[in-house]
Amino acid sequence: MAKSTFKRSVPLENLIDNFFKSERIEDFSCEGCGQKSDIIKSQEIFRFPEILIIFIKRFVFYPKPKKLANSIEIQDPHLDLTNYLYHDSSSPQGKKFVQKEKKRGHYKLKGFIEHYGEIDFGHYVAYCCDEDSGKWTHFNDNKTRLYENSQFLFDTGSNVYVMFYERC
Repeated sequence: MAKSTFKRSVPLENLIDNFFKSERIEDFSCEGCGQKSDIIKSQEIFRFPEILIIFIKRFVFYPKPKKLANSIEIQDPHLDLTNYLYHDSSSPQGKKFVQKEKKRGHYKLKGFIEHYGEIDFGHYVAYCCDEDSGKWTHFNDNKTRLYENSQFLFDTGSNVYVMFYERC
């Protein structure tokens, strides 16, 4: 099985920062009037969801199809997204809303899916956290394995494809 030669470790927080980073686009053409101008594209969260699903870009199709094998560092099962909240606090209602919503931007990892293989074939496995005990279970077809704590998370990552977080 051929592995990608481009492989390095990237903290999940860096991927999230990059996703929300503002981007300058030159000669953007307005769909309404056709006028061109330079714009700044940015993304912010207006309201935090109860369940957050993060898809890791593992496959590219241009210039040729391949799987990206970068390892994702999961340094902590907790995730704080409060820095990405929309900041309209120009009115008293806006300030109140932002303060209330900021308290809702904390998440905990509840499960994830890994993909093993290449772009045109592979195998998926899942890891899920038991709400009551905090123990993790690895599901691989008809086989399961129980982990007593989340320490194994720090060694996972090169195959993580989808992550499921629940708001704390």
